[in-house]
Amino acid sequence: PTVVADRDDSSIEVEVEGISKGEKIEIGIGLTRLPEETFIIDKQKGIMGSWGFQNPEIGWVGLGVIFPSNQFVKLDEQPNEHRVVLRYKKGKPLTYHIQSSWLKGIRFSCCPSAQDWGNVLKVKANQIKR
Repeated sequence: PTVVADRDDSSIEVEVEGISKGEKIEIGIGLTRLPEETFIIDKQKGIMGSWGFQNPEIGWVGLGVIFPSNQFVKLDEQPNEHRVVLRYKKGKPLTYHIQSSWLKGIRFSCCPSAQDWGNVLKVKANQIKR
């Protein structure tokens, strides 16, 4: 993972070695399911996220993944996580971004909604050059 000053997202670069010729590789990126959440997916924009309540000590959080939409294969729902599955191209690293927000960490809370969080992820997806 890479963290850059003044950015609220982190990029993750994945490279797979030892692929046989003609072998099909897919990479799944997961977000933990929150006990109470609204799930967001926009395959065309390349975002997956959730806005929800984890527990009283932590409170409301937003979790997000920004991925290359042209590599989207499917959404794979698991009991404990949401997982976006992406096509991997041999010899080319797959780069995606993660981003989160914590309502208690926002200085001037404005009671954001899942739609507001989705808009934050869409803006970031538009800023990231793929």
